Amino acid sequence: MALTLISSVLGFAGVALGAFGAHGMSGRFTPESRGWWETATLYLLVHAVAVFAASLSGRTGLFSTGAGP
Repeated sequence: MALTLISSVLGFAGVALGAFGAHGMSGRFTPESRGWWETATLYLLVHAVAVFAASLSGRTGLFSTGAGP
């Protein structure tokens, strides 16, 4: 449940920051810094998907194998 919440927050932040960069900061970025912003928001969204996938795996710990006693 916690990982699902974290992935939701990360996904929201990625979309919000991407929209802010595209609309709110238009004309203030150099082409180089715009590329950095796009890459950063893309990586944030990719990590949100990765955290969501981890939440679906059912593992409860870092070194959990899923084969309980």
